[in-house]
Amino acid sequence: MFKIAICDDERYFREMLKKEIMSLYMGQDVLCFYEYESGDQLLNSDMEEVDLLFLDIQMPGIDGNAASHEFRKVNQKAILIFCTNYHVPTVENIKAQPFRYIVKDLQNKMLKEELPDILDKLIKDHQDEKLTVTIDGNVFRIPMTEIIYLIVDDRKTKIVYDHQRQVRYIWCREKLKELYPLLDHTEFEYAHNSYIVHLSQIMRIEKKVLTMSNNEILGISRSKAKQFDAAFSRYLSREYRRK
Repeated sequence: MFKIAICDDERYFREMLKKEIMSLYMGQDVLCFYEYESGDQLLNSDMEEVDLLFLDIQMPGIDGNAASHEFRKVNQKAILIFCTNYHVPTVENIKAQPFRYIVKDLQNKMLKEELPDILDKLIKDHQDEKLTVTIDGNVFRIPMTEIIYLIVDDRKTKIVYDHQRQVRYIWCREKLKELYPLLDHTEFEYAHNSYIVHLSQIMRIEKKVLTMSNNEILGISRSKAKQFDAAFSRYLSREYRRK
């Protein structure tokens, strides 16, 4: 579960931000939102539990600058995002170690441009780089970067992966739906009810048919097409920005 706090005295902004986050992040069930109208409310909350904080600078009472200073005393790991209408960054802002400084506008253009990277960092900061599964009573940990896809096989889940340029297979007792929340949702997505693919391992897509890095062919089901297309588009967008 990711705990996201939004501290802003404008209700419209808080509601808009929640909707934007939920529209980008497919695993909405693992997101928990906390809303605060002032720095005073934030400082009287369980700040040490927050994973991501969106903090307005100009607020009645305790402003964002003062609130960020107190917040960092109890929470150094959280991702901090400053949001403001016109305020110029100060030395105090920098001391709070924000990940982004977002200037608000009527269309929230800057926020929408930065949000994918913010959520990407949230996931990568908290994910386990290895997937832990159980095989014949033994625990096995496989690097997520090596996974090509996961597929239902009888009563088990078959994991196809590439280790040292050799394609290998393992069968674990965990069900596909149990493994999905453990995967990085910026890199993995359902292409079918029976399998989840690693988006970076797709070599080609043509007419809803995927060619994976091991040259296996997988189809995109009609029921998962919209969800998969949206996930793959976000993945390509992030890769493009990195380059």
